[in-house]
Amino acid sequence: MSTLPIVAITLGDPAGTGPEIILKALAQPDVRALGRMLIVGDAATLDRAQTYTGTQLRLRAVSSPEAARFDSDVLDVLDLKNVDLAGLAVGKVSPMAGHAAYEYVKTAAELALAGTPACSRRCARHPAPP
Repeated sequence: MSTLPIVAITLGDPAGTGPEIILKALAQPDVRALGRMLIVGDAATLDRAQTYTGTQLRLRAVSSPEAARFDSDVLDVLDLKNVDLAGLAVGKVSPMAGHAAYEYVKTAAELALAGTPACSRRCARHPAPP
């Protein structure tokens, strides 16, 4: 088991710059080497953002943190499937995008309060609380 920490990264506003920033940052191997990254967001939104960021990262949508494998060549996305891409206008404020961003932060916070972002995958540096 890896001793790297699990890092939950929330997508932010799916209509904003969050998806772009995450993709461009995680396209850098030295950034991915800092931890086991788990993106909390909408996988389809990230995939669409690759068309305008120029990134070609492999994404793996997972339905639970326990399903994340943290492979070095794939980004695990805890996919909340809460964005209708047909109704999402990039760069425009919308209730749907705002609610989605709230759900990402809420989910990541709940997981962190449960122990770690991938609560059943504790690592040596982050053991279960007594």
